[in-house]
Amino acid sequence: MLAFFLLLVLDLQSVVAQVDLLPEESKDTFETLNMLYSDNLEWSYEWAEKALEYLKSPDSVKADLVIKGKQSFPADDTQLLWQKLLAFLEPRFDKKEKALERLPAGTIYGCNGFIDGKGNKDVISAACLYKKP
Repeated sequence: MLAFFLLLVLDLQSVVAQVDLLPEESKDTFETLNMLYSDNLEWSYEWAEKALEYLKSPDSVKADLVIKGKQSFPADDTQLLWQKLLAFLEPRFDKKEKALERLPAGTIYGCNGFIDGKGNKDVISAACLYKKP
């Protein structure tokens, strides 16, 4: 019984260890994507952290606009991370284009996400949150 419990704990630790935050360089991808839709936005590291909180618990953060997405890719996919982010976020930004254009000058935003390795696939989750002045 003790051996089973130890194996279970070790297995759970390996699962937990497979979740990685998006690297800092992802900020460039998020900023570029947002610039395509609005000139009124200012990056906020605080809201980037809130975007991560939102992904973990959506009811914990209140934002004026949220754009989020999640997509799985084969673990051996050779696309760069920025290409994967654009692949699933750009269509979502297209759907929210009018809302993004209506955001007033001085709107702050932040984006963040994580990669969850699940066997032979990587599941990328990301969100951008916007707060009007």
